[in-house]
Amino acid sequence: MLASALLVGTCVACQARPPASAPAARSVDVANREPPTGAKNLGPIEAASGEGCGLRGTRGTYEGAEAELRSKAEERGGDYVQVTNSLVPHVEGACYDLRFVIRGVVFRVNPVPLVGATTAERSCVPACSAGYACAEGTCRAECNPACAPDQTCGQDRTCRPAAR
Repeated sequence: MLASALLVGTCVACQARPPASAPAARSVDVANREPPTGAKNLGPIEAASGEGCGLRGTRGTYEGAEAELRSKAEERGGDYVQVTNSLVPHVEGACYDLRFVIRGVVFRVNPVPLVGATTAERSCVPACSAGYACAEGTCRAECNPACAPDQTCGQDRTCRPAAR
């Protein structure tokens, strides 16, 4: 009886706790379905919770593996993971593998906003070339030095009299 209690206590202590997710990682969607149209494929991803074999290892949880998956996806700039495979603890050779493993593909669904950029600057896709600035979604030439108040900058980046 005492041996059973010790064995149960040992197994309970071996249970892995899911890691706390960073706030940004919580916004990563994890699903079995295809990503939304237009999502950018960032490549394969794998995460696990738990480690080792039998009584000498630490049993993982699906929640722990998913939290790790979200963190890894966020580190790579992703915000969506399509799950392609998951493994629960299982016998592998002479080992009872205690890990929960989730495999998938990480995607970027929402474009990354430019830090400190205005809304108009964010709307120029692709980004404007050197010597041009985004204004209301259009790349416009920037003259250097800047034009006088009564002049405008032409596409050839030279100042011209403003139309009256």
